[in-house]
Amino acid sequence: SSGGLLTKEIAENALSIFGTSPIEVLGSTETGGVAWRIQKNTDAWTRFPQVQIKLDEGNLTIKSPYSGFKDFIAMGDRAEIIDPDHFLLKERSDRIIKLEEKRISLDDIENKLRENELVETCHATTLKGKRQQIGIVAVLTPAGQNFLQKNGKTALNLFLRKHLLLYFEPITIPRKWRYVAQLPLNSQGKFTLSEIQKLFNDA
Repeated sequence: SSGGLLTKEIAENALSIFGTSPIEVLGSTETGGVAWRIQKNTDAWTRFPQVQIKLDEGNLTIKSPYSGFKDFIAMGDRAEIIDPDHFLLKERSDRIIKLEEKRISLDDIENKLRENELVETCHATTLKGKRQQIGIVAVLTPAGQNFLQKNGKTALNLFLRKHLLLYFEPITIPRKWRYVAQLPLNSQGKFTLSEIQKLFNDA
């Protein structure tokens, strides 16, 4: 699933439908295959024998004969090393930003929004301007669409802001909100930053 990690829910659905659990492979174009896991058994990843793993200030780095690099290179993820062969992935290291001296994970914001009954899925991004702020592009559930039609965008923005205030400091709450039928993805199923940013061009 090159567009992102397989969620536990999808892994469980695949098991119920096909009678076997997906074997997930972690990697990238730059690194090749790095590790694998079966979520039915564990959340931890097992490195491939040819791959070396270590942390650099909490960030996962790997050394592999398939990467084309002689030294360790960063994967762009924060991780926890369990033992020399196994590790847990955490949030993307490049998605931790600083707002008014407050560190905040864009992944954490997205995860909390997805817990709300009005949000199907979403993507958080940083917006440049006189001051850096966070923008949200969200796909609503049927309940969310109904709320939007009945109460309007301003009321929905306020409702979701109040939801996030249960978990985050006011300074880190998103200021700009866009609601779409589906998130803009490229042919590989990945977010295209330029397309996400275009949604805020009128902000």
